[in-house]
Amino acid sequence: MKENIYVSRGIPGCIKEATSMFHGNLKTIAKQTLWPILCFAISFTVIFFTQIPDKHIYTLGMTHIWYALATMAIAYIALYISAIWLTARIVTLINGMSMKKNFMRCVVPTISTGMLCEVVRLIMFGSIGKFIGNAMSTMGLSPTTMDILNPLIQIAIVLLLVFLLLPFDYVFTKYLIEGKEPLGKNLGTSYVVGIRHWGFLFIANFIPFIILAVMMSVAMLPLTILLIAHIQNTLGIINGDPDGTFSYFLLIFFLISVISFCITTYISLWKFFVSTY
Repeated sequence: MKENIYVSRGIPGCIKEATSMFHGNLKTIAKQTLWPILCFAISFTVIFFTQIPDKHIYTLGMTHIWYALATMAIAYIALYISAIWLTARIVTLINGMSMKKNFMRCVVPTISTGMLCEVVRLIMFGSIGKFIGNAMSTMGLSPTTMDILNPLIQIAIVLLLVFLLLPFDYVFTKYLIEGKEPLGKNLGTSYVVGIRHWGFLFIANFIPFIILAVMMSVAMLPLTILLIAHIQNTLGIINGDPDGTFSYFLLIFFLISVISFCITTYISLWKFFVSTY
């Protein structure tokens, strides 16, 4: 698949060539990525289920806390391994190198990207965001002022991370596709090139992000409907109402989650092809 990659073209040309390559090799990509995508989707679904409000899952987790922690640890490990496996499969299809070599080269970029996503999540919705709020409360600011400043500071930190780390999209893609030299050898040089073309990288990532957001919203619609129904049912149970779902609802919910995450993961592979061009 390593065709016409090193050709100077604009953003529309990059997207067009990436779409052409992706569409022209749908069956090959689906066949080569089936198992890593399935493992990734199942692992992500397990983690997703630990984050949604559910009385039965909460009770089970508190009753068998060590089993719950072990399940979480296994799910996260499986998630990262399957993500590395999936990335290596795609890179192998593009550069034609051995799967073993690409797997080892994909470890650092994949884990780094996953950790960045986790940091952004913690800043916006998790412990880092709470830490920022607690730090601001010690300054004697009014609640109204804190409500305004806290999300602005969180957004500013995320934007700063995007500014500093966006060039790594070029660094990691060049490192994976060329597959010749170690990551650290030309890290500084590649990063400087990424900084110089920051605007191009931003637009080349922003446009596919919008396209993927629309496509994923459609793909996630069944899961979203089930999630809303599940949350409403859980709130009703907390308020003393009887459980309004059928006995195998969680199983259906789990299967729909796995299918939805499989579809969205497969769709997101298109973005890697855009970065490649």
